[in-house]
Amino acid sequence: EERVGWAGGAPISAGVVFYPTRYDPAVLEQVACPLCAIFGEKDTVPGATQQDVQALRSKLSGQRMRSPAVHIHVAEGEEHGFAHRQLKRDGVELFNAAAE
Repeated sequence: EERVGWAGGAPISAGVVFYPTRYDPAVLEQVACPLCAIFGEKDTVPGATQQDVQALRSKLSGQRMRSPAVHIHVAEGEEHGFAHRQLKRDGVELFNAAAE
């Protein structure tokens, strides 16, 4: 049973983060469960931009990870908050297709 400072110390068996804007890449060294980070290609919010995606990928490639799998997905053509927009059905379809 692994405990990290997230979720109030509750055990985490897998994690998914959407367009993360407040995270500490150093914490990734402590994560021992599969993790998926999902970003929007056109996100302009600091912490979730394409530059942040590249920085995260770079950080991950240089770390010894305890996690069995870390996946970064960039939703093509999407802005910040795309997963919460109920009005744009094609965005949901794009995300579902990419996740398959």
